[in-house]
Amino acid sequence: MDNRLRYGPRGPGFGARASINLTIHSISCSLPLTPPEWNEWGNPISDAKAFAHIRAYSPYDNVRRQAYPHILATAGLTDPRVTYWEPAKWVAKLRATKRDDRLLLLRTNMEAGHAGKSGRFETLRETAFDYAFALMIAGRLPERRPVTAH
Repeated sequence: MDNRLRYGPRGPGFGARASINLTIHSISCSLPLTPPEWNEWGNPISDAKAFAHIRAYSPYDNVRRQAYPHILATAGLTDPRVTYWEPAKWVAKLRATKRDDRLLLLRTNMEAGHAGKSGRFETLRETAFDYAFALMIAGRLPERRPVTAH
C-alpha cells in the first residue's frame, strides 16, 4: 500500500502496484490474468464463499470510518494491470471516509507502468522517494538548511 499498503519486490510495505478493487477484478472474465487465478482462490462468480473471501481483503471494499496510518498510494499512468484510476478511486474514498489528519498522498507517475519507471536509475529514484516518505512519517528526515553560496 506503502505506510503504503502495498506489496512487492522492494520489501514489506513497498513495491509493485497492487490491485485495489479485488471484488471487481475477480469477476471480470475479460481481464487476461483473472480466470487463470480462479484455480488458486475459487471462481467468485459461481462460488459465494470465494467471493466473500476475496471481498474480505479487497482494499477498496474495506474502507471504514476509522483512523488510518500515513499512506502513500502510487500509480503508473501506463500500467495495464492496475489502472491509474484504481488508486485514485481508493484515495478519494479514503479521503471522504477516514477520521484522522494523517497524510494520505497519491503519486501518479506519468511515465510508469506496473513495475514503475524503467531503467536502473529511475527505479532507484522511485525507491528513494518511498524511503523519503517512510523517513518523513517516522520523523527521521534531517532538518532542511538553506543553501549558501561559497
